[in-house]
Order: sequence, then structure tokens, then C-alpha cells
Amino acid sequence: MQEPQFNPFAPPTIETERKTTDCVRKGKSVIVPVGFDLPQRCIICNSAAQTPVKSKKLYWHSPWLYLLIPLNILIYLVVGLLARKSFVVSPGLCEAHASRRKRRVGVAMAIALVALCLGVGLLARGQQLPGIGMLSWGLVSLIVAMFLGRKVYPRKITKEYLKLGGCKEPFLASLE
Repeated sequence: MQEPQFNPFAPPTIETERKTTDCVRKGKSVIVPVGFDLPQRCIICNSAAQTPVKSKKLYWHSPWLYLLIPLNILIYLVVGLLARKSFVVSPGLCEAHASRRKRRVGVAMAIALVALCLGVGLLARGQQLPGIGMLSWGLVSLIVAMFLGRKVYPRKITKEYLKLGGCKEPFLASLE
């Protein structure tokens, strides 16, 4: 058996195997301590997840910062970027739920694209009200696609743990 040869042109690799045993359920949330990760199971049905499971960097800031939006949106953006906390987690999906998610996001994106194109076309023809309506429909569809595409979301991030939402009951039951 040959020993693997060193390749100076290969990208650097880091062994970052994170432990998955200390995740616990708290109500409808999952508590993930710092240095740990979710088990490699589907977060919806708890079956084996497709591998490799992609890591996702989640961001969170205190909900009190939303009170800055009526004052000035730019102040909110700056303070929100400075105050946000992040956590890397790897939520898994089984093959069936991954394809279902892709299909839903694809349909929402297709609706958004068609609505935006129709809106621009109607505005170019001088039909203001229908054009603005279609552009609005396209933007709403983009927002819907964004929410359909997310697997999990942070409820709180501290220095000690991540409180994660979006996991379904079969997965949560396995953490008890």
C-alpha cells in the first residue's frame, strides 16, 4: 500500500470534527453548546441525512434592536452588524426532504422571475398599476423563497450555546 504523496497545489484541509452528543431539546428548540454540532440526521423526520452535510453560519442579534428601524434603517443596519453573534451548525436533511425543499424553492423562484419580468414589461408599456403589482408580487415571491429555503433559524446565540428553531418533532424527540 502506497503512502499518500504531498501535493503542494492541493487546498489546505483542516480536521474539524465537531462532537454531536451534547445537543438537548428545550421545548421546540434545540440547544447546541459551543464546540458541538447537530447529529447527522434529518431535522424533519430523523432518518439518516444526506452526506456530506453542509455547514451553515447563522447570525443573531437581540430582538430589541428592531426598535431602531423606525428611527433610521441605516442606524439599525450598522448597530445590527456590530451586535450580531454567529454560530456554525450543520443541519441535515434526508434525500426526500432535500428534494422537496429544492422543489419548493425552485417554484417560488420561478414565480418571482416571471412576476418580475412581467412587471418590467408592463411598466415599459406604460401600464403603471399592473406593473407595480407584478413587481410587488415578484418581491413577495422572493421573500417566500428565502423563507422556504432556510432549514433552521437561530432563536438565540450566546457565548455558551445556540438555541435553534426549525427542527420538527421526530428529530426533537430523539434528543430527549
